Parts: sequence; structure tokens; C-alpha cells
Amino acid sequence: MNRVQLTSSIGPRSGPSSHLNSPIQPNSQLPDLPPAVESDHPNVRFWRRSQWKAHNDKHKGVTDPTSNVNAVRGKTAVSQGENVATLYVEDENGQPVDGHRLTSIRQLARKIWNKFADIGQAPPSWGKANMNFTNEYRREMCRQFPEFRLCENNWKAELLATENYSSWYSNRFGSKAKKDSYRTEKRKKGSPTRGDDQETESDTHILGGGKHIKWQWESGEWCQR
Repeated sequence: MNRVQLTSSIGPRSGPSSHLNSPIQPNSQLPDLPPAVESDHPNVRFWRRSQWKAHNDKHKGVTDPTSNVNAVRGKTAVSQGENVATLYVEDENGQPVDGHRLTSIRQLARKIWNKFADIGQAPPSWGKANMNFTNEYRREMCRQFPEFRLCENNWKAELLATENYSSWYSNRFGSKAKKDSYRTEKRKKGSPTRGDDQETESDTHILGGGKHIKWQWESGEWCQR
């Protein structure tokens, strides 16, 4: 199958501006795209999540002698068109998307999440997202960025959300929402309502990026330390 056939089989790759300006349709109007077939895309390197894991395990702690020790990383690298860490998002030729396209991908993801936040349906963590939320997110990501169809069981869109949702939620709602959701979870787990006779209790909550926030129960409420 040649490149033209491959591209047509998963859909066109439009520029970043067309993706960001394209409106998100209601869930019922989004088309159900047929799954891509692995055998039709032999150059894709990470079709299965296990392949990406094996790649990471193999290169863990390994330094590329040809790499520039002063090379930029993170957001700076992405803003300069480099994709350093999200190499699993690849085209039909097995080439990772560049940093500019990755920026557009993340912008679309945040746009979808903001849509649900605007109507009060954004969960405090990706693991608590309901089926309607996750299905619309995955469907829209695959519709506008066909690279996400080049895998088994939507794991690439799922991993992108796992890596980015927590930080988006923190930026959107702030620490108060984190504290409120934490208190709600404590109640759901059967913690009794505390009175003034129960002085203090402490716990730790983890935000996006591995940042730890210390909470302490004082005078009937959780306080950040």
C-alpha cells in the first residue's frame, strides 16, 4: 500500500490551524471512524502499548552519545518544534509528530476537556472519567488527528490524557478544587464527619507532574500545608 493509500485510509493530516478552528460537535453527531488495521500500516513502530513500554524499558538510563548535552527539553523543546518524550504519537511511516503538531494535539485535548468543564462534567482525575467523556475525547482526537487511530484499543489517546489531564485540571480549577475533591473522596471512603474534639489528621495528595501537596485536618476542614 503506497503513501497516498495509507493517508486516505486513516484520513487527511490537516495543519494545526484547521484543527483548532474546527468546532467540536455534540457527541451524537460525531462520526464513528472504522478502526485502522495493523497489517495495512507495517511501518508504525508502536501499534501496541507493550511495544512502547518495551522501547522505554530498553532506553531507560541510556544516554545517546550523539545527543547534545545542552539540548532543550520539555515545553521549550516542544515550542521549538521538537518532540522529545511523546514519540508514540507517530504517522503512518513511523515518524513521530513534531513539537508543533504535538502542541496542536494538546490544545485540542484541552479544548475537549474545557467543554465538559463548562457544563460541570469534568472529573477531578482521568481515572474517574465516565464513558461519555472518554468516548467523545477519543473520537474527537482520532477524527482531527488520525495518528491516534494507528494503535490498538485507543491506547495512544488514553496515554496522552493520562499524562496531561491532571495538570490541566489543576490549572483550570486551582488548588481549592483539588482540596474539595479530596474531601469528597475521603467522605466516600467512609471517613466520619469530624468535630472540634478531633483535632488533626494529615495526608498527602499528588498533583500533576508528581508534585506533592500536604493536607492537614484542622478545626473541621482540610488545610493545605
